[in-house]
Amino acid sequence: MALNDSPVGLAGYILEKFIMWTNPAYRSLPDGGLTRKYSLDDLLTNVMMYWVTGTIGSSCRFYKENFGIDATRKWDGYGDYYLPHIIFFSGISNVL
Repeated sequence: MALNDSPVGLAGYILEKFIMWTNPAYRSLPDGGLTRKYSLDDLLTNVMMYWVTGTIGSSCRFYKENFGIDATRKWDGYGDYYLPHIIFFSGISNVL
């Protein structure tokens, strides 16, 4: 995927998603309103997670395979899933 070739291209792609998926009123601002919601360190950390590991391709694949067929499909929140969990009867403070 071409996004793994350039860190600047990857940053542009990811930051464009942050701009489009936050407040629509911020889109007309010079920086897209990124610094109103996120710190520059948080944004750089997000980009670096994909750049260092080279996993932007697999993350895009997830969205294409799950939402590409029917973009209007909504998750109903129901399914047969097992979620392991622990219940602390004495409270978590007694464990620490």
